[in-house]
Amino acid sequence: MSQESFYRDQAASLLVTHPAFAGIDRLDAQVIVGFMQPLRMAVGSVLMEEGQPGQTDFMLLVLEGEVSVKTYAVASDQSINMSSLGPGSLIGEMGVLDGAPRSATCVAVTELVVARLARQDLLALVRKDPQVGASLLLAIAVSLSGRLRAANRQIKTLSGISRALQQELEVAHDSQFAGMAEAQPVHQLSTFKDRSSGDWSESGVRLHGFAKTQPPPRVGR
Repeated sequence: MSQESFYRDQAASLLVTHPAFAGIDRLDAQVIVGFMQPLRMAVGSVLMEEGQPGQTDFMLLVLEGEVSVKTYAVASDQSINMSSLGPGSLIGEMGVLDGAPRSATCVAVTELVVARLARQDLLALVRKDPQVGASLLLAIAVSLSGRLRAANRQIKTLSGISRALQQELEVAHDSQFAGMAEAQPVHQLSTFKDRSSGDWSESGVRLHGFAKTQPPPRVGR
């Protein structure tokens, strides 16, 4: 058996064991793999890059090795490790369907062997064997649905954490504000009385309402 035949057989085995491909049997998997291209990639190779505008119309099936999936925080050049993928993982399913810029960066952590399926090959499969092509498209949709559900669960978890942190910050702020209010000195204005009483302040300035004015001069008659 040639190395290429070995990889194709390996790819077919991984497809039939993938949860999203539950409706595809061994024969159908071999038909699909016949339209895929096996590739070897070195450590550090960038399989796809976030925001990449062109040449995104393909997906990969990892046969051997490990891939790191990263994204970048908003307004930051710091990358965030989202997950690590191994044999049997699909990468880039959205790209093979819409050809839009990639939503994440995938880098080879180890030496890789992958099977590549381009959109033109997917379309050729659909034309040649519509039933197998439809099964593959359904499997891709199931795979994307699973990722979307996982992302929704993560969003809910992060939302709960965010609310808890906000509540803690509000409690800490209220406690700090209360402490500052207790420490602030209170001035007793015991020398100020109602303006009708005729009393004077400590500085000798008569109080008219809340304003400090000098006593009016006496006018002789």
